[in-house]
Parts: sequence; C-alpha cells; structure tokens
Amino acid sequence: MPTESHHVYDDHRQIPLRHIRSLGFGSHGTVDAVERASDNPGDKLYARKVFFLPKIPRPRELDEILEEIKIARNLQHVHIVRLVETYQCEHTYAMIMEPVADGNLQQYLMNLDNESEHMDSGCRAHLSQWFGCLAKALAFLHARGILHRDIKPQNILTLHENVLLTDFGLSKEQEQTLSATTETRGTPTYRSPEQEKWRRPGRRSDIFSLGAVFLEMLTVCSGQRQLTQFRDFRGGPYCENIDNVYTWSEILSKRNVGLHGGNTLKWFPTMLFICQAMLQIKQERRPYADVLVRCWACQRHSGVPPTPCNCNAFPAGQERYVHGTLHQAHKTAFEHGDWLLERLLNAKLLNFPEQFLVMSLRE
Repeated sequence: MPTESHHVYDDHRQIPLRHIRSLGFGSHGTVDAVERASDNPGDKLYARKVFFLPKIPRPRELDEILEEIKIARNLQHVHIVRLVETYQCEHTYAMIMEPVADGNLQQYLMNLDNESEHMDSGCRAHLSQWFGCLAKALAFLHARGILHRDIKPQNILTLHENVLLTDFGLSKEQEQTLSATTETRGTPTYRSPEQEKWRRPGRRSDIFSLGAVFLEMLTVCSGQRQLTQFRDFRGGPYCENIDNVYTWSEILSKRNVGLHGGNTLKWFPTMLFICQAMLQIKQERRPYADVLVRCWACQRHSGVPPTPCNCNAFPAGQERYVHGTLHQAHKTAFEHGDWLLERLLNAKLLNFPEQFLVMSLRE
C-alpha cells in the first residue's frame, strides 16, 4: 500500500515490535498489545491487529483488509481508535493502533451491573456522559460517508474516562454497493431489522444498533442489577424481539429510581425516549446521527445528560442550539423539521410529565 506509514518486511524477525500480551480477536484477525523494540520496556503500548492470509488469498479477502485499513487511516476523532501505521510480512497484514484500552463496554457494563449497589460516582458520571460521546463519534463517521455496520458493546473500548469506537472490519464507504452476505450483516444481537432481512444497510441501521447499546447502558443506570435479566427477558436479537424490548423500556420508565438512594435521574426519561426513537422497526422513523448530536448541542434545554469532555464541540450553524434560549432552540428545531429535538423541547416548554416522552417502537 503506497503510503509513508506502511512498511513491507521480508521476514518476521525484521518487524521492530515486541509482543506483550494478547488482547483478543477482531472480526478478521487477532489483536495483541505490542511495544516498539527501540523503546524502553513499558514506555508505550500499541494495539496490533494481524490478518492472516492463505498463500493464495482470494481477491475478496485482501480487498476487505485494504478497505478496513483505508477507512481507519482517514479517521481522526477523540472517540475512535487511531491508526498509527501498517505493515505487510509474507502472508500477514497488520494494523498498529492506539490507544490500548482497559477493556470494552460489554465488560464495563457487566462489572457495573454486578456492583450496582457499590457503584462510585465516577463510574456513574462516565457512563452517563458516554451517550453523547458515542452519538458524536457515529455522526463523525456518517458525515464522512462511512457505515460501521457492527456497533455492539464489544466494539466500544473503554479507557479511563473515554470510550472509543473500534473494529471497522465490516465498515463500508456508503457510496459503494453492498452485497447481502453474512459479512455485511453485523452481529445478530444488535443488527437492525433491515440487516436481518438481508437488505442493504444505511446510516439508520447503525442508529438501531447504537440504540440497543444505549438501552443496555440505561438498564445498568437503573441501578437494579438488571442487565442479565434484560437479556434473558429479551430472549434474542433486538430486531426479532421488539415487543419484549418495548415492554422492558416501559419497565425502566416506571422504575427510574436512580443509581443510589432512590434519587431519580432527571435525564433518564429523555434518554429512554431517544432510545425508543433509535429502535424503531421502520428505519425512516429513526433519527440520523447528526440529529442526535443536535440534542447534545441543546443539552441545557433538551434534557440529555451532559458530556463534559473535549468532544463537546459542535458544527458551525448550531449556535442557536448551543447559545440560544429555549424558545429560540425550539423555533430552530421546528424550522429544520427536527421532530425528535422539537418533541424534547416541547416537553420542557410545556412542563409535560415524563409520560409525554414515551413512544411505541412500532410507531
């Protein structure tokens, strides 16, 4: 691959990296932690994703690897893993990325759910602010014409106070024609109804998957050790069990008891309503990622949880959301046909009860 950050080695002994530990498996290869051989031990770790090809690889296999590398190379965002360099050696390709995470969101949610009675305020704050961070990361991808197509808790890394989207093995640039193969469909549990039916995925397919992740985050935020119970209650993939998902969202709405001491989370009904919008069976009913970002641009009026990290910047043209009054923000949402934000602001303007922010997943 003709770029200055790509290297070709004739022998594995030439690769200037030391293996430190295994990190698991990605969609198309193994992942381990490495450090540069020229660095002092422990100076800096990188994540290395290695693809193994047969001696005579099928053209499609190599194309998929190059596609993932191409996509990752063009992504620079605080909530997306960063590609540092790549190399090729005999029948292997490798991507060197940073940072090396503490774990993934799946592990984080399970740990919090098991310790909900003893959850400290730091973990609580991190989880609540990550809704906005993930919405902004997805909007960043979609603005560049990239579909992730496999959003799930295992593909969201956690590092201290940060979350990062990773594993672009199934991602595609939107202008390309997507064939309906198993490789394009994503993980069964979180994939959208249209992916399940072998239809071409779009931006709103990613929205459905992220909505499923958000609902699991909200379940843990309910502080009731309910995540395992929810998964048993749901009974399988979200798109195949949408009635159970809707019933669970109603249970959460009534339960909103906060994380400790029976304190109601003020933003909980708003986020539950947004989840319901994201999990609509009909994809045209789901909001786009940039619409979600506008909800956070208007955070002081919309009722979403704050996101006090350095991703808290918004595109030009959203000043009326960020700095305007509630009435100005409502007028702007109405003028742009932004029904999701308009409904959130209506609830604030008219002081409607929480039941106003409820919708059927089949609307």
